[in-house]
Amino acid sequence: MSDDTLTAAERAALLLLLAEATEADSTMVGNNELAERFGNSVTIVGKVKNSLNSRKLIETRKIKGHGNQQFHALTESGWGQARQELTGDLPTGLWGRAVALALTAQLDRYLDRNNLGLYDIFVAEAPAPPSDEESVDEDPADEPSDLDLGTRVRAAYRTLAPRANAWVKLVDLRAALGDVARDDLDAELHRLIRVPGVTLIPESNQKTLTDADRAAAIRIGNQSKHLIAIEAE
Repeated sequence: MSDDTLTAAERAALLLLLAEATEADSTMVGNNELAERFGNSVTIVGKVKNSLNSRKLIETRKIKGHGNQQFHALTESGWGQARQELTGDLPTGLWGRAVALALTAQLDRYLDRNNLGLYDIFVAEAPAPPSDEESVDEDPADEPSDLDLGTRVRAAYRTLAPRANAWVKLVDLRAALGDVARDDLDAELHRLIRVPGVTLIPESNQKTLTDADRAAAIRIGNQSKHLIAIEAE
């Protein structure tokens, strides 16, 4: 196993924190909370906790008023890694059951918040046929398409990022695409987050956010996202 490979328990811990981080400004999850929901064996302690902290995928600390209980949160790198782990095999045993329960509960909350049904998530929407008023001979170059904007977003990201999959602030990305209407860019970011290799996450240290960072954030689900990473094509 390479140094970059996570164990099944480490993967499960990341996915649990991903699913349990329900508020952008309060992403700390306590071991007592995990034990109460999923059983005493499902807590982030020992080698799993130490490994994830040493890799800077999570941060662990105690919170005043909660005794010796340890609380955990995903870091910026942890959000990106957890996103990648979604496509891996589900852990087995109690950890696998906990991850499945947590992710499905988060999916249910997402559907409720956005007044969506399962059909909206799992069934691809067919493109609408052109109306009678639309000319089939219209030159597509007359108006930028979604693909054109997506290409521009990727190009702007490559200009700003020191390397592929590095985190770039949305405030900087918006500045680089200053001629694009906010609604159009937001719609494209909503589309891109469903594309493999594109990740949007909140800033893990909310105290470092400036007013400009907060204004440039995009709301996805119940979280404000401040950073974007795009893998090499």
